[in-house]
Amino acid sequence: MGPFHTLIRDAYKPINQSIKVMRRLTQKQARRFFNVALFALVFTSARAQYCEPSGGGNTTDDWLAGVQFSNIDHTSGSTVYSDFTDIIGTVELGNSYEFTGTIGNNADWDQYLTVYIDFNQDEVFDELTERFDLGTCNFNGCTISGDITIPEEAVPGATRMRVVENYNAYTTNACEQSSYSEVEDYTIFVAGDCTPPIFTFEITQDCETNSFDVEASLSDFGGNSNVTIHLHRSDIGDLESLTLTDDMVGQAIDVISNVPFGVTVTATVESEDPQCTIIRTWNPEVICAPVNNECESAITLSGWETVEGTTLNATPKPYGVNFCGGLSSSSSPAVWYKYTVTAYSGINVSLSSSDYNSRFYVYEGICGDLSCKYSSNGEATTWLTSAGYEYYIMVTGSSSGESGGFELNFEVTEFPACAYPTLNTTMVDENGEAITDCLQPGDTYFVEVSMTHWEDVSYYVLIESLNISMGSNETQIFGPFDAGINTEIDLFPHPPYAEFCSIHDIVESNICPSLNDECDDSTPLECGDYVLGHNIDASPSVGCNGNLRRTVWYSYTAEVDGSIFLSTCNPETNFDTDISMYTGSCNGELECFDGWSGDGYNDGNSGCIYQGFASEGSFDAVAGETYYIALSGYSLAESGEFGLSLTCLGSATVEGSLVWDAACGEKTMNVDFYTQGTDEISSSYTTTVSTDGAFYIPNVDVGSFDVVIKVDGYLAVLSENFEVSEGPNFIPLPEMTAGDINGDNAVNILDVSFLNAAFGTTTEAANYNPDADINCDGAINIQDVSTINAGFGQTGAYPTSF
Repeated sequence: MGPFHTLIRDAYKPINQSIKVMRRLTQKQARRFFNVALFALVFTSARAQYCEPSGGGNTTDDWLAGVQFSNIDHTSGSTVYSDFTDIIGTVELGNSYEFTGTIGNNADWDQYLTVYIDFNQDEVFDELTERFDLGTCNFNGCTISGDITIPEEAVPGATRMRVVENYNAYTTNACEQSSYSEVEDYTIFVAGDCTPPIFTFEITQDCETNSFDVEASLSDFGGNSNVTIHLHRSDIGDLESLTLTDDMVGQAIDVISNVPFGVTVTATVESEDPQCTIIRTWNPEVICAPVNNECESAITLSGWETVEGTTLNATPKPYGVNFCGGLSSSSSPAVWYKYTVTAYSGINVSLSSSDYNSRFYVYEGICGDLSCKYSSNGEATTWLTSAGYEYYIMVTGSSSGESGGFELNFEVTEFPACAYPTLNTTMVDENGEAITDCLQPGDTYFVEVSMTHWEDVSYYVLIESLNISMGSNETQIFGPFDAGINTEIDLFPHPPYAEFCSIHDIVESNICPSLNDECDDSTPLECGDYVLGHNIDASPSVGCNGNLRRTVWYSYTAEVDGSIFLSTCNPETNFDTDISMYTGSCNGELECFDGWSGDGYNDGNSGCIYQGFASEGSFDAVAGETYYIALSGYSLAESGEFGLSLTCLGSATVEGSLVWDAACGEKTMNVDFYTQGTDEISSSYTTTVSTDGAFYIPNVDVGSFDVVIKVDGYLAVLSENFEVSEGPNFIPLPEMTAGDINGDNAVNILDVSFLNAAFGTTTEAANYNPDADINCDGAINIQDVSTINAGFGQTGAYPTSF
């Protein structure tokens, strides 16, 4: 006899025994008893034989958030498939019941709801007679409702109800899922000649004791005067029965308490009529987060161990903690470990026995301020480190929502102790003088390095991109380095000590905060002002959009009514700027000024040629009113340098860009605006050409002009018929001719004489002439002679009327 025949034989044993009992019962009692016996067989096997839907994957975009049907009222989270068959709803033949499903939706996706009920209890969901397409909706928290009628020919007893939420279409196969769907199974009890008791059970998890409790709410005894609950635990067997009387309806009772996670509890709720006896099983999915769910609760590693862990029910990595060396999803659950290095060591980390696509990241620092150092998809990662360093290891998934169990292998090899070198680092200027104050943006600094050691051992000094050999008691100066950027220094001894006694240091470079980083210290502006500033390390404040940013303050008090144009679209701006504007008083109450961008906030999206997200706009000022201008970055981390211009009463700004060699640095520029077609100068300006060739002129009159531009060391160039209108204007210019060393707007014998006087000198020489260094290479040589010869005899431009 094969295994299938054995299964059939064993399955019918309860029915055969029932027939023997039936001979002693009335006809009605026997029929009921037989139905109960048959139900016990069908219900027990149905829980195992119904198909479990396959193919689902993503439930982060949409999910089934709630089910209401008959006496079922259940809310749930986002999972691909959930077995809630321990939740039972009771219905009667021929009656209609409203079904309501609540949809979770992270956008406006169209969601469809389908319900299956196996009325004939054949463990197959019939698409024609047992399927109900209830409707669609498309926003978070929306509900879909429809009536479901219980057929008169439905088989009484417990059966399966399957609820399917699906994106963009109704489900047509109860055993298959699309990529964006969620399925939940429940039990429906179809009442026949009796009504079963209705108990609502609530499971409470205790994460501290790793156990759960079950509480029953007695809402209806179903016509029974008493009900007996028989309990069975999978770990210790049957428990003492609990008999309830109908005067307890409406009360809540503790069914069972302190059941360890993983233990299954079966409750047989025995009615006076055996047909209405129901069976409940509890083995809840644990929703407790791991103890090392947060960085602050990281598990401390001892140094050489393999630890088992899980990311199930963990929260994703915290905001602000970055990935490095590989991609992961910020929505994938993560757990944490930490290790403090006690000696110069080699550390090896890997993952094994992982049941999901896991990876790990290694961080340095403290929780809330971590720097990512290493990452791996689970393969071994090894590095050398010194005593005192503390590392945090985050284990997470590679894709959104991925979680599961893993083994973390952590190995530490401590190397023999040695006498570390004494490393001395000092921040100095280009002359070797110690820098004790903070630096300004654009400044540079140098690092003086010296060391002593227990014996005469040479070291490699690794600093930025330099790797230089250096002996004991030797001092060297490295640089220059940009202000505001810290410099890391590592010392590694030459063999045979190469794997021991290394040392690491960081030289911190701080930018001086602006003096106007509080409203009370705001810098006043006037019409035509163009100011340079920065918000590096400025005090944070909340802008008119409600976000915290590093902010510096300016103010403008209007002398007359008029239109004001404010802009950071200037050559010196190197970060994404935002501007909030207020009226009121710094010492009283500031109010966002709705005349600035409608709500007092300009988020900087102007398409500026210098910085695409510079801020600019105009507002109508009222005479006597003071306007407070809070300039910040787009986010708390956004900071840098900027140029801010304020233009009044229809005045304009002019900006442009020259073909320029950055090595020539900044140069002075004189700009004359001639009334068009005449030799009469309307206005003159002095400004600066920046290292990238850009220049800016504020508060220029509106009109038509012939414009002559003269830069030190170059012949003047002309832009005729240049129209200046309100707001920013861009002036196109031809390439300039170099060689006007004496500034007379001509390349002639006098310029040759100036070049000869400085020929052969470099920047260190006292008679070095920067205007004679035409190619800006720091030396006056034959290349400069060649350039001046090419332009010899030429003169600069003037208006054609001259």
